[in-house]
Amino acid sequence: NALFTAAIDHGIGVSSAMTARTVVSTGNSLHTALAAGILSMGKLHGSAIEDAAKFFQENVNEADVDSLVKKLKDKKVRLPGFGHKILNEDPRSQTLFKVAKETGFYGKHCELAVKVGEELNKISSKKLPLNVDGAMGAIMSDMGFDWHIAKGFFIIGRVPGLVAHIYEEMMNKNGLRRLTEEESEYCGLEEREVF
Repeated sequence: NALFTAAIDHGIGVSSAMTARTVVSTGNSLHTALAAGILSMGKLHGSAIEDAAKFFQENVNEADVDSLVKKLKDKKVRLPGFGHKILNEDPRSQTLFKVAKETGFYGKHCELAVKVGEELNKISSKKLPLNVDGAMGAIMSDMGFDWHIAKGFFIIGRVPGLVAHIYEEMMNKNGLRRLTEEESEYCGLEEREVF
């Protein structure tokens, strides 16, 4: 329940919410808009939990974590599950780890996540907190779930939030959602003669 709650909604600004709202604004049904929102989740939205779980599962028995982190940092490999655009500490991660400890699901993968975070922040030029995706990936791994289904947890958790966005859009009855001319900029070829 805590994992699903942590993923439920990130506001209107993410692609899944914007897509779902746009699709329902065209007169489509709730389930069509919901499917569109889910389908808009890709490598840059909704997949970080999967990447983090994969990283923790592949490295859970690593004895020399500091060398692993340094080697990856030297290769400019971004460590999944760490960093946030706004936050220096992700309170969702801290809360999830607290629940994991209380319920007996804080194990080797969570310990690895903490250790990687400590080592990463010793050598990073900016603060890179364990983010919610990293915490979810570590906890799911300690629960025994394979990283291949990690994104499924994110999708399941996100569905109620998307339904709420879709319902709100339907009730607003503003009609077709679209960008205004001021919100868009043409970036194509300059004006030319057409034969």
